[in-house]
Amino acid sequence: MVLHKKIDRRTTIKWVMSGVATSAMTACGDRKETKAALDDGVIPARPISKHRASLGQAADISGTPYGTDPDLMQPANTWSRTMTEKQLAVTAALADMFVPEDEHSPSASAVGVPDFLDEWISAPYEGQQRDRAIILPGLTWIEQVSIDRFGKGFATISEAERASILDDVAVYGQEKDELKEGAAFIRRFRSLTMGAFFSTPEGMADIGYRGNQPTAGPYPGPSQEALDHLQAHLQSIGLKMPSLG
Repeated sequence: MVLHKKIDRRTTIKWVMSGVATSAMTACGDRKETKAALDDGVIPARPISKHRASLGQAADISGTPYGTDPDLMQPANTWSRTMTEKQLAVTAALADMFVPEDEHSPSASAVGVPDFLDEWISAPYEGQQRDRAIILPGLTWIEQVSIDRFGKGFATISEAERASILDDVAVYGQEKDELKEGAAFIRRFRSLTMGAFFSTPEGMADIGYRGNQPTAGPYPGPSQEALDHLQAHLQSIGLKMPSLG
């Protein structure tokens, strides 16, 4: 079973509110698929075997929204996380299939992505609640698929066994018929996982994103590389490089 790194509430709330404020996460994924899944009664579990998947009941949503201008420096806990430990275990195992540990960066669970997803679907915002209606039933769905195929829950089967499930459902338009009901869940979960991971320092370092960096002392001006790039572009459109003296 994957043991994910626990992240403090201050960090995850700042993380979530950054996404809410910019709508970066909310814009990810296929909203038509999400609406269709909701219209069809969300994602049903598939009790093919005699063992029915049970991840426990997530707590009800509580608390109030921050509004559109949150204080990211002093975030307050106005709502509670709601996932059960079993739901978090499946979340960690599935997130690590999309972002496994490699020579460049840690896995999704190692940087706290499961806690982010818990915070995200527990937030009392309309967009997050749409995702909640996909993610929670989806976790039960993939748990049931795992039990049907392997007789064990998704968090306890092997990586190869998890991959065999995803191989049958993750490619758009090529899902096996008996797994199509979970395709929208997989794609939305993947979008949230990738967005969360690449918002962490480890994820940004993995893609070489530095962001704004402080400059000590007087501003030295643009680098020679930037000047050469500008000059080449100006020349390509028939303009001369202005004097910077």
